[in-house]
Amino acid sequence: MKHSLANLCIFPYSQNVNLTYILLIIFIGIITYLPSLFGTFVWDDEDFVNQNVYVATHQYGKFFTEQAIAGRGKLSNYYRPIQMSIYSFIHQTVGFNPTVYHAVNIAIHIAAALSLFFFLSTLTATTTSPFGWTSFAPILFLIHPLQTEAVSYISGLSDPLVALFGFLSLSLFLKSNNHPLFFPLSLLFFIFSLLSKEIGFAFFGILILLAILKKRSLMTLLPYTLTSVIYLLFHLQVINVLDMSKVWDSTPYATNIMVRIATFIQNIFLSLGLFFFPKDLHMERDLTTPIQNSFFNPYAIIFIILFLVSVIYFWKTRKNEQSSLQLFALTSFFITLLPYSGIILINGIFYEHFLYIPIAFLSFFLLLTIKQLNNVTILFILSLLLISRSYLRQYDWIDPIRFYTQTLSFAPDSLRIRNGLGMAYSDAKVYDKALATFDDVIIREPLLPNSYHNKGNIFLIQKKYNEAENMYKKALEGDSSFTFSIFALYKLYKDTKQIDKLNELIKSYPNILNSRF
Repeated sequence: MKHSLANLCIFPYSQNVNLTYILLIIFIGIITYLPSLFGTFVWDDEDFVNQNVYVATHQYGKFFTEQAIAGRGKLSNYYRPIQMSIYSFIHQTVGFNPTVYHAVNIAIHIAAALSLFFFLSTLTATTTSPFGWTSFAPILFLIHPLQTEAVSYISGLSDPLVALFGFLSLSLFLKSNNHPLFFPLSLLFFIFSLLSKEIGFAFFGILILLAILKKRSLMTLLPYTLTSVIYLLFHLQVINVLDMSKVWDSTPYATNIMVRIATFIQNIFLSLGLFFFPKDLHMERDLTTPIQNSFFNPYAIIFIILFLVSVIYFWKTRKNEQSSLQLFALTSFFITLLPYSGIILINGIFYEHFLYIPIAFLSFFLLLTIKQLNNVTILFILSLLLISRSYLRQYDWIDPIRFYTQTLSFAPDSLRIRNGLGMAYSDAKVYDKALATFDDVIIREPLLPNSYHNKGNIFLIQKKYNEAENMYKKALEGDSSFTFSIFALYKLYKDTKQIDKLNELIKSYPNILNSRF
């Protein structure tokens, strides 16, 4: 059976119109995220990128068989083989050049916005100009300041990646009747989305919605189902090496699923607040997000009322095409938030990058509902405001000292942010402020090994070997298995030719040192 060129196109506009829109998206994306190109490595970037041994030594096989930060000697339940492979390829090409890493983040974010446009235009079968209300959703997705946490932060690359592959998978699924290659390509991109980030599994739920919306047999989703099952089994058996209950200790949030769900309902409203008023943006929200210990709270009550109103509305308008699209958009918004609901305990309560994909569906729902926004002047002014806010937020991201200081203004009790600030001062060779910051952390938490270790690194730079040794030992008093201080002591004793101490250290930590040296 022959297939025309028209059937090979995954979106319905003419070639000239598509090219114009694509160029517009690329231009807007570059202008919006230009400040991020001046950023450097910050916070978890040392775990995922510039201090990750697997990245530096290009061990691509490790990225597919181990959790993401194993190359840093740390534990996590993250499985990000495509993200880590990209980091390693960049290093293999240009080394640890932060500008290139930031440029890749921006490029993939722009590509994700384009893939969203292709999906929405295919879904709605739009035949009009792409510059109306239907195509502002990808622009809103592209420029919203909430996205900076995924785009301006090098380690946030997994979010643009999973969105890019997920939206392409949805587009090709919708067009799978047009060409025999589209269905296997859709499945392939779905696999890529799973290999980008765990949230890729949410696209399976959206595929079910699409099958129902387009009256397709659910049996067509069997390959996606089998793929998802294999992925989940592998993740649970091989990748989940970190016991999240121990990370959270015995806090009410960790031990009570109802507390987590009640808090999640609250976070939905917090998310909407940040979407409409992206004023107070910051990274450390685990310490600033209230925990709801009961379902008898205003958020839950309002949520139940809105849910009932929505059920009545969608039931009465069930035969309306626009209503069906609204229901699809709203349901997809919740599906892509569901992995962060707390049903399965994860490492955070609420981060802004949790909204990276939900923003796409929330924008689509908003523009379906409020068509009064179909005004060039309103859209232009709104875009300028959002881009301006994005610039201000990127200003925080591009300088580590400013980033940590800004975050501390919202979460002053965060020890890891204070420790990060000390490391930023150390990297900037402002050693007096670095030492003072680490001392502040030690006063707050005397058993935390990180600050002792970081003080030891500064003393080592200053060739104060005795002080460095004492700090590394202090770190091990707080955590006897703190490998960073064990390795630092090994190198210190070896470089200063303290053979007796070196041999004693090897006897004390044979397994740890043999695995590294």
